Amino acid sequence: MKTIFYADGIACNKCAQIIKAELLGMEGVKNVNITLEDGKIEIEQENQKIDEMKRAIQNLGYEVK
Repeated sequence: MKTIFYADGIACNKCAQIIKAELLGMEGVKNVNITLEDGKIEIEQENQKIDEMKRAIQNLGYEVK
């Protein structure tokens, strides 16, 4: 299953790497792609724990839309 979020404040590759590492550490997350231009976060995952993934991004200091 693919889940898509948009987040404000992803300004550089380091920011994207931090988010990606956090999400890949979660159970069931297989792949994460982040587009800096629009803050798009595409998550390939199996567990459908959407609220947990959203909270993980928010806990890193990003506003998720």
